[in-house]
Amino acid sequence: MLIGGAGMAVFITAATFASALGATAVALLATGAFLGPALVTAFSIAERRSPAGGIAVSMTSMQSGVTIGVAIGSAAGGALAASVGPEGGFGLGALASVVIGLTGLALLAAGRQRRGPALQESGKP
Repeated sequence: MLIGGAGMAVFITAATFASALGATAVALLATGAFLGPALVTAFSIAERRSPAGGIAVSMTSMQSGVTIGVAIGSAAGGALAASVGPEGGFGLGALASVVIGLTGLALLAAGRQRRGPALQESGKP
């Protein structure tokens, strides 16, 4: 999620400053290339953290969150684009991408902390 969020943030920011429609399209295509792996990673993390027998509820909750997030993001991005211009809509996308990247960073740090003591007890570096 860290790489996915960072990649999305970089390319959606590039789309914000693109001067031609073709460049905007390429930047948004590159943004989308990072979206899929970020979503797969998020769903995989949810699956691993689900209790036995709770994977269906976890996956349903994740998809509901994606659907609601897309709806809210589209409404907010559209309102920003209408009032500020396309930079406002792209800026919201960049902000969401940064949040995804920071979430990935936090999960990575939490995973390292959980594994830390076990590695120390086993005597392995």
